[in-house]
Amino acid sequence: MSTLEVKAIQAPTGYKLAMPAGHIIQVVHAEHFGFVSTTSTSMVSAMTGTITPSSTSSKILLMCCGQLQATHLTDAQIKFYRGTVSGTGIPSSGVLVNNFMSDNGDTVNVSYHWVDSPSTTSAQTYTVGVKSSVSGQQVKFGNTTAKDSLILMEIAG
Repeated sequence: MSTLEVKAIQAPTGYKLAMPAGHIIQVVHAEHFGFVSTTSTSMVSAMTGTITPSSTSSKILLMCCGQLQATHLTDAQIKFYRGTVSGTGIPSSGVLVNNFMSDNGDTVNVSYHWVDSPSTTSAQTYTVGVKSSVSGQQVKFGNTTAKDSLILMEIAG
Protein backbone atom coordinates (compact mmCIF):
# COMPACT_ATOMS: atom_id res chain seq x y z
CA MET A 1 0.00 0.00 0.00
CA SER A 2 1.26 3.50 -0.83
CA THR A 3 1.00 6.60 1.29
CA LEU A 4 0.95 10.11 -0.14
CA GLU A 5 2.11 12.74 2.33
CA VAL A 6 2.05 16.47 1.48
CA LYS A 7 2.66 19.70 3.38
CA ALA A 8 0.56 21.89 1.09
CA ILE A 9 -1.29 21.85 -2.20
CA GLN A 10 -0.84 24.86 -4.42
CA ALA A 11 -2.22 25.59 -7.88
CA PRO A 12 0.32 26.33 -10.64
CA THR A 13 0.90 30.00 -11.48
CA GLY A 14 -2.05 31.35 -13.46
CA TYR A 15 -4.47 28.69 -12.23
CA LYS A 16 -6.93 28.59 -9.37
CA LEU A 17 -7.16 25.61 -7.05
CA ALA A 18 -10.80 24.45 -7.27
CA MET A 19 -12.59 22.32 -4.70
CA PRO A 20 -15.32 19.91 -5.86
CA ALA A 21 -18.90 21.08 -5.42
CA GLY A 22 -20.22 20.59 -1.90
CA HIS A 23 -16.89 20.98 -0.10
CA ILE A 24 -16.47 23.58 2.64
CA ILE A 25 -14.02 26.28 1.55
CA GLN A 26 -14.01 28.56 4.59
CA VAL A 27 -15.75 29.06 7.93
CA VAL A 28 -16.43 32.34 9.77
CA HIS A 29 -17.60 32.26 13.38
CA ALA A 30 -19.15 35.29 15.12
CA GLU A 31 -20.08 35.29 18.79
CA HIS A 32 -22.37 37.42 20.92
CA PHE A 33 -22.44 37.61 24.72
CA GLY A 34 -25.26 39.32 26.61
CA PHE A 35 -28.78 40.38 25.70
CA VAL A 36 -30.27 42.27 22.79
CA SER A 37 -33.64 43.45 24.06
CA THR A 38 -36.48 45.00 22.09
CA THR A 39 -40.18 45.80 22.40
CA SER A 40 -40.36 46.75 18.71
CA THR A 41 -42.39 44.98 16.05
CA SER A 42 -39.65 45.94 13.57
CA MET A 43 -36.51 43.82 13.30
CA VAL A 44 -33.46 44.94 15.29
CA SER A 45 -29.94 43.60 14.83
CA ALA A 46 -28.98 40.83 17.26
CA MET A 47 -25.61 39.79 15.76
CA THR A 48 -23.65 39.93 12.50
CA GLY A 49 -20.90 38.09 10.63
CA THR A 50 -19.06 38.80 7.37
CA ILE A 51 -17.70 36.36 4.79
CA THR A 52 -16.12 36.91 1.36
CA PRO A 53 -17.08 34.16 -1.11
CA SER A 54 -14.22 32.97 -3.35
CA SER A 55 -16.54 32.20 -6.28
CA THR A 56 -19.86 33.45 -7.61
CA SER A 57 -21.13 29.84 -7.64
CA SER A 58 -20.48 29.38 -3.89
CA LYS A 59 -23.31 28.89 -1.42
CA ILE A 60 -23.22 30.27 2.13
CA LEU A 61 -24.58 28.07 4.91
CA LEU A 62 -25.82 30.30 7.76
CA MET A 63 -26.28 28.79 11.23
CA CYS A 64 -27.43 30.68 14.30
CA CYS A 65 -27.65 29.20 17.80
CA GLY A 66 -28.83 31.21 20.80
CA GLN A 67 -31.64 31.83 23.25
CA LEU A 68 -34.90 33.74 22.95
CA GLN A 69 -36.89 35.05 25.88
CA ALA A 70 -40.24 36.83 25.73
CA THR A 71 -43.06 37.99 27.94
CA HIS A 72 -46.58 36.60 28.13
CA LEU A 73 -48.48 35.95 24.86
CA THR A 74 -45.71 37.28 22.64
CA ASP A 75 -44.15 35.69 19.57
CA ALA A 76 -40.41 36.23 19.32
CA GLN A 77 -39.21 36.12 15.74
CA ILE A 78 -35.71 35.82 14.30
CA LYS A 79 -34.66 36.06 10.69
CA PHE A 80 -31.47 36.20 8.59
CA TYR A 81 -30.71 39.26 6.49
CA ARG A 82 -28.10 39.91 3.87
CA GLY A 83 -26.66 43.23 5.00
CA THR A 84 -28.55 45.02 7.76
CA VAL A 85 -32.05 44.26 9.09
CA SER A 86 -33.32 46.74 6.51
CA GLY A 87 -31.57 44.67 3.81
CA THR A 88 -32.70 41.54 2.00
CA GLY A 89 -34.50 39.02 4.21
CA ILE A 90 -33.36 35.43 3.72
CA PRO A 91 -35.88 33.78 3.17
CA SER A 92 -39.14 35.61 3.65
CA SER A 93 -40.84 32.32 4.58
CA GLY A 94 -38.03 31.24 6.94
CA VAL A 95 -39.00 33.30 10.00
CA LEU A 96 -38.69 31.29 13.21
CA VAL A 97 -41.60 31.97 15.56
CA ASN A 98 -41.87 30.78 19.16
CA ASN A 99 -45.05 31.18 21.20
CA PHE A 100 -44.47 32.16 24.81
CA MET A 101 -47.39 31.39 27.08
CA SER A 102 -46.23 31.91 30.68
CA ASP A 103 -46.21 35.13 32.68
CA ASN A 104 -42.59 34.76 33.82
CA GLY A 105 -40.85 35.07 30.45
CA ASP A 106 -40.07 31.67 28.96
CA THR A 107 -36.60 31.07 27.54
CA VAL A 108 -36.03 28.69 24.65
CA ASN A 109 -32.90 27.57 22.84
CA VAL A 110 -33.08 28.27 19.12
CA SER A 111 -31.16 26.96 16.16
CA TYR A 112 -31.82 28.51 12.77
CA HIS A 113 -30.20 27.51 9.46
CA TRP A 114 -30.37 28.58 5.86
CA VAL A 115 -28.37 28.29 2.62
CA ASP A 116 -27.91 31.54 0.69
CA SER A 117 -26.69 32.05 -2.89
CA PRO A 118 -25.20 35.56 -2.97
CA SER A 119 -23.73 35.11 -6.53
CA THR A 120 -20.81 37.46 -5.82
CA THR A 121 -17.21 37.51 -4.65
CA SER A 122 -17.76 40.71 -2.66
CA ALA A 123 -17.78 40.61 1.14
CA GLN A 124 -21.23 39.67 2.45
CA THR A 125 -22.44 40.70 5.90
CA TYR A 126 -25.21 38.58 7.38
CA THR A 127 -27.35 39.83 10.26
CA VAL A 128 -29.62 37.98 12.65
CA GLY A 129 -32.69 40.15 13.30
CA VAL A 130 -35.09 39.78 16.21
CA LYS A 131 -38.48 41.33 16.94
CA SER A 132 -41.60 41.05 19.08
CA SER A 133 -44.97 40.35 17.51
CA VAL A 134 -46.76 42.59 20.03
CA SER A 135 -45.72 46.22 20.36
CA GLY A 136 -44.54 46.99 23.88
CA GLN A 137 -43.95 43.32 24.79
CA GLN A 138 -40.29 42.59 25.48
CA VAL A 139 -38.23 40.04 23.55
CA LYS A 140 -34.61 39.23 24.41
CA PHE A 141 -32.03 37.43 22.28
CA GLY A 142 -28.96 35.99 23.99
CA ASN A 143 -27.96 35.32 27.57
CA THR A 144 -25.31 36.22 30.12
CA THR A 145 -24.02 32.71 30.88
CA ALA A 146 -22.99 31.52 27.40
CA LYS A 147 -22.17 32.97 23.99
CA ASP A 148 -24.58 32.88 21.07
CA SER A 149 -23.08 31.84 17.72
CA LEU A 150 -23.43 32.79 14.08
CA ILE A 151 -21.49 30.47 11.78
CA LEU A 152 -21.05 31.20 8.07
CA MET A 153 -19.68 28.43 5.83
CA GLU A 154 -18.75 28.88 2.20
CA ILE A 155 -19.61 25.76 0.21
CA ALA A 156 -18.11 25.19 -3.25
CA GLY A 157 -20.76 25.40 -5.97
